[in-house]
Amino acid sequence: MTNQMSISILLPVANNVVNQESVPTVDMRKVHAWLGVKSKYADWINRRISEYSFENNIDYIRILNSEKAENTNITTKDYHATLEMAKEICMVERNEKGREARKYFIECEKVAKQQVKSLPTDYITALEALVVSEKEKEALRLENQSQATKIEVDRPKVDFYHQLFSENPLVSFNDYAKLLSKETGVKIGQNNLMKFLRESGYLMVGRAGSKSNERNKAYQKYITAGYFEIEYNKTPVGLKPQTFITAKGQIELAEMIVNHFTK
Repeated sequence: MTNQMSISILLPVANNVVNQESVPTVDMRKVHAWLGVKSKYADWINRRISEYSFENNIDYIRILNSEKAENTNITTKDYHATLEMAKEICMVERNEKGREARKYFIECEKVAKQQVKSLPTDYITALEALVVSEKEKEALRLENQSQATKIEVDRPKVDFYHQLFSENPLVSFNDYAKLLSKETGVKIGQNNLMKFLRESGYLMVGRAGSKSNERNKAYQKYITAGYFEIEYNKTPVGLKPQTFITAKGQIELAEMIVNHFTK
């Protein structure tokens, strides 16, 4: 059996931001190699994600890698999974390599938990955080209730937008602004669109030029609702998140955006 030092070299664990928290993750491409899976990496990881309903930015993050080969830019996707997701996938492989990796990830979790600092004992701060959380939950509940009552009234418009965006399942803010402007004749623009979505509470405000990379990143509740997806790009200073609008998000947000810029 491979010793602990060898497996830690082949399956290095590193912290990444998942669901706005810094958590230990592992590169699933390296897990795929470790397990000796015969199927292609992309087929294997996508199948496992689908089979076990793993969610982007909750169980894993996607990192885009660009490489040059014979004067051609090749972009690949790496999936960095939480240790919980990695353990589950290793377990379902049902082989010695999978069992060994699972035990290793359990030990990594123990180490990570020991390194976590004690929670603040400030009672006022804890209450304030609880109030903010409950307000967000209530706002989302009311929003969902309001959307449900509008379904029949908005059906013709929804059908129009559904047809419009069905061929564009995942787009950038720039492409979305161009698409809306082209189809409706309303001048929008990428910067104006992102500013409106920040002011409307869909995107984080952050600070322009901030190193935190939180500016223009979608809030988790709207990622969970299926409006946005987050992908990460490698840069010289680290990973930079990029928010994309899903087909569902394009449909749900289109009328509100067009109405705002028509005023």
